This record gives sequence, structure tokens and C-alpha cells, in this order.
Amino acid sequence: MRTHIDLATMEGANESGRAAANAIVDAAGDPGPRAGIFPLVEPPELEPFKQLDAARYRAGLPHILA
Repeated sequence: MRTHIDLATMEGANESGRAAANAIVDAAGDPGPRAGIFPLVEPPELEPFKQLDAARYRAGLPHILA
């Protein structure tokens, strides 16, 4: 299942489980509330590190902590 979380984490698994549960409830025609799906909050302070990691990946270099 495609999620908004671009990372293999429990948060992503949780989001896909909620989406699947919502699809089942929709298919059953249940009028009750749906499970909430929330965006992953990514601190902007981490952006420079993500950019460095992406540049190293493109250059074929290992992760800086490897």
C-alpha cells in the first residue's frame, strides 16, 4: 500500500493499516468514523542532513555513519 511516509518504519506500517481498515469500513458501507491518518512530521532542521545523504548516495558513497 502506498503511504505518505517514504520510509520503512512502524509509522508507515501503522498508516497503511489504518488505510486498509478504512477501505474495509468503506466497502462494508459503515457510516461510523474512520481511522485518522496523520502526516509524518519532519523537523526542518534535518533537511541539510537529508540533502547530504542524498548527495552521497548519488555519488555512490556509503552513509556517513557507515
